Amino acid sequence: MNNLHWDNIYKKQYEDVQKVIIPLVLQRYPKELKFQRHRLIQLLRRFVKPFDYVVEFGSGSGHIAELVESLGYEVLATDQSFWSVKLCRFLGLTSAHFDMENPSNKVSARGAVVLTSCSMEQLGTQWKRFYQYLLRSKPKIVIHQEPLFELYGPEDFRMKTYHLQKKYLQGYLPTIPKHKILHLQRQTVGHCHWAFSELVWKP
Repeated sequence: MNNLHWDNIYKKQYEDVQKVIIPLVLQRYPKELKFQRHRLIQLLRRFVKPFDYVVEFGSGSGHIAELVESLGYEVLATDQSFWSVKLCRFLGLTSAHFDMENPSNKVSARGAVVLTSCSMEQLGTQWKRFYQYLLRSKPKIVIHQEPLFELYGPEDFRMKTYHLQKKYLQGYLPTIPKHKILHLQRQTVGHCHWAFSELVWKP
């Protein structure tokens, strides 16, 4: 993961968000993010009890954590970027530093609802430490909205090519024991950049 690249992005968003409260990512992909947020709300209502504690890993601009908090959940927004953490705090969110490639037990997900939304994609093949962290932490449930390479079909040549070029998440899905998977569904909306899958499982 190129930490400096993302740190610069969130620094720019932190500077911009003080002028325009709507995060830039929502302006860039309005159709795709509207659908993604709609699906997340459905997943939360189906699998998560009201007022549960949610820890989002890789919060970025904070727009997902902000949405989840608006639904009545207690939320901790985490990210490896200093500027992302600062941006989330500016938005009124509780936020903490957390590097998914080098997880620290200082952030606890024990008994929590774990959420990732297009953040694990950045780990590529370097997801094993985060997976082990999840197993150690024993969260109540894990919800992923991520591009899962294993769910692409023969007709998805462009998406597979893009996925490989960006070095997105690979090999994670086969690691999850099938009997622990509560929900698995692929979603596609917009152009080839925007294909994500929903994976809900219990550690």
